[in-house]
Amino acid sequence: MRKFRFLLFFIGLSLANIVEAKELILLNWEGYMDPKLIKQFEEREGVQVKQLFFSDEHERLDFLIKRDHIPVDLAVIGRITVEKYVKFGWLEPIGVSNVPNLQYIDEKWRRAATHIYDYAVPYMYGFTGIVFRHDKIKEINSLSQLFNPPKLLRGKIHMMRDARSLVGLALLSLGYSYNSTVPGEIAEAHQLLKRQQPFVQFYGDMDSRNPEEKLYTGEVWVGMAYNGAGSRWVKNKNISWVIPKEGTQLWMDNFVVLKRGHNKATAYKFLNFLNAPKNASNLSEYLGYSTPNTGGKQTNIESNSLRSLPLEFLEASYYEEPLPPRIQRLYNEAFADITRK
Repeated sequence: MRKFRFLLFFIGLSLANIVEAKELILLNWEGYMDPKLIKQFEEREGVQVKQLFFSDEHERLDFLIKRDHIPVDLAVIGRITVEKYVKFGWLEPIGVSNVPNLQYIDEKWRRAATHIYDYAVPYMYGFTGIVFRHDKIKEINSLSQLFNPPKLLRGKIHMMRDARSLVGLALLSLGYSYNSTVPGEIAEAHQLLKRQQPFVQFYGDMDSRNPEEKLYTGEVWVGMAYNGAGSRWVKNKNISWVIPKEGTQLWMDNFVVLKRGHNKATAYKFLNFLNAPKNASNLSEYLGYSTPNTGGKQTNIESNSLRSLPLEFLEASYYEEPLPPRIQRLYNEAFADITRK
């Protein structure tokens, strides 16, 4: 009887695993995946890809901590977050043996993604620029103009709602490192942001529809935007895009495989599918961001300034790097003071 019960338990467990294997759970930014590619993968593998969305870094972390019963298989996270999640013991290593199409991602991109790149697959990379209504104002081509705006821009600016981006670009406009660890420089950037505050209509997500709509209606004349969002917005005849002459913020998003997931084999297949050169190229085209996948000529986008950063700007720009806790606290305090309503 005991053996029979054990057999029933084993069969039940196996059936549960089979059911779980039919669903791949992806934690992602909303709108950050081509639905056509998902449908192709679902039909090919006989699985359902379920996407769960977060609106910022804190919400994603909060989700993973408070909803640990949800078996998330894959997540999209930034460069410095990879190392943090590895220390938490959350991630599975990823290698060419599991994802053969990693061969199409040059090692320089894998190292740019994170210092411990065995745990991350580079997804998309890009940079921050300035969009503006050229029918309302003359060209803005620098961070100094953005942070020291003329009177006519009072209440007409959109800025990012992110501590590192907001404070980092203020630092860059002052001639300091985007990743400054000097308290006096951070304090100076804080004061610059306070002077700019009356000119800012709102602080918000750079990749959402909200700033886009406000630019279209003329409520906002100048805003910050990731290059992917900028590539959409400049389709409006009144909107222009510019890379700040001082340099800018660089970023890279990565896929990671979480230990808590129930479907690791399919997670690896999904990453391999996305990194087939044609799929990577189509995904880049759909999202408007640059792909680190160099597997085919169709991924060569060097001629498009909204999809790649010219060398002179690249050399003056910065990836976000980890900061000592006491320094990160200064960034957070400045951000909280500026964005507090």
